[in-house]
Amino acid sequence: MLVALLTVAAVAGAVAARAVVSDNGILNQIVAQDPVGDSAGADLSSVTVTSYADQTISFAGTLANRDLLHPGETVQIFVDVNDDGKADLNLSIWATGVPSYLADWNGSAWVDVRQLPELSEYTGGFSVRLPISDLTGAAQLPIAPEIGVVVGAWSTDSNGNLHQSADDLVPDGGSWATLQLAAPQTTSTETTTETTVSAPPKLAVTCGAGRTLRATVTPGGTAIRSVTFYANGALKWKATKAPWVAAIRTKGLHQPVAVKAVVVESSTTKTLVAKRTC
Repeated sequence: MLVALLTVAAVAGAVAARAVVSDNGILNQIVAQDPVGDSAGADLSSVTVTSYADQTISFAGTLANRDLLHPGETVQIFVDVNDDGKADLNLSIWATGVPSYLADWNGSAWVDVRQLPELSEYTGGFSVRLPISDLTGAAQLPIAPEIGVVVGAWSTDSNGNLHQSADDLVPDGGSWATLQLAAPQTTSTETTTETTVSAPPKLAVTCGAGRTLRATVTPGGTAIRSVTFYANGALKWKATKAPWVAAIRTKGLHQPVAVKAVVVESSTTKTLVAKRTC
């Protein structure tokens, strides 16, 4: 169970870090958004996971109410490497000046593998990019075609122990944000001259009449080819032209409803997730 694994071991001894190789282009990217103001501690507003052609993966997050983590706060990135629904790795992020670690789960506790000098903390966010081989080597597991990621923010008590419950989780409820590692397939021969920018598309989910969810995808810096909408894992609608909107009836659906939008752009596929109760 994922929640049972969300604890951190403090084991000394880190091995030398490997330098991250150059960026050869994005393969796939997911953006998990989280409501602002749902945490009294560090408030996570979004998490972005990206796979690259050079066989690296980056994990990045934004904080809605912090420039930097405060002393006694931490963000933990949990990764399901082999897609079995269980956390295999943990990337810990602490306030500036406290070492961060890559750790693996040995079946009963987290064991530090090495420090994370690749980690960058900056105003309002954080990011770390690692070779896939570092993840598989630390976990001693083969990488699955699809990996799961969940990110949590915690605070500690006066003794430095983590509180039992997270201040914030992305996605909410401990569900997984999933990233496909294979390059997206495309059969179109159309050429484009659009300029790629860093802004990702966004998913907004609102409640309408009759407890109907309205899911809307707003394009970022790249043109959208199609958007496929899912509710609680079930296919609900595929849009092949703007507006990128789906009306989802919530009758009979477990609340809160987990909405997923698979956005196919000109050269990448992004998965956006959000939860809403109506």
